[in-house]
Amino acid sequence: MRDTSQYIVSEDNKAVSVVIDISTFEKTESIIEDYGLEKYIHESDEEEPLDRNQALKKYRKLKESA
Repeated sequence: MRDTSQYIVSEDNKAVSVVIDISTFEKTESIIEDYGLEKYIHESDEEEPLDRNQALKKYRKLKESA
């Protein structure tokens, strides 16, 4: 796979942003969400651990309220 990332630089030539293709973004977003869900499932101190579907529902509610 060819890297098609584009860098946006400031006037003093420092990288400030990166533009990536949507496929790479979606894969990255999925990985981060899965990591967050796993962490949320395992860090539940007061409740029984949630299964993936329960955690995903709770995560979506939290995301909507943010």
